[in-house]
Amino acid sequence: MKTRLRNVKDKKEMERMVDDFITMGYTISEQGEKSVKMIYKKYGGIGSHIIILILFCWTFLIANVLWLVYNYFVNSEEVIIRIEE
Repeated sequence: MKTRLRNVKDKKEMERMVDDFITMGYTISEQGEKSVKMIYKKYGGIGSHIIILILFCWTFLIANVLWLVYNYFVNSEEVIIRIEE
């Protein structure tokens, strides 16, 4: 999982940044008074799933499910937004 850290100056700026990330598809996983942890779960692109389906059609979609699980748990992005002190 890729983790990024964003520092903001005050609570109002943190709320604006959280709203921006929610608009981009992130979800809040943890929220404190001075920090918010947000996660963007990926499922793999449609093109990659089609290629896997063509190459591994004999696995009866098991390869596609494994690719989805890999992207969901390993290839996700995490952002921590916190107020500087």
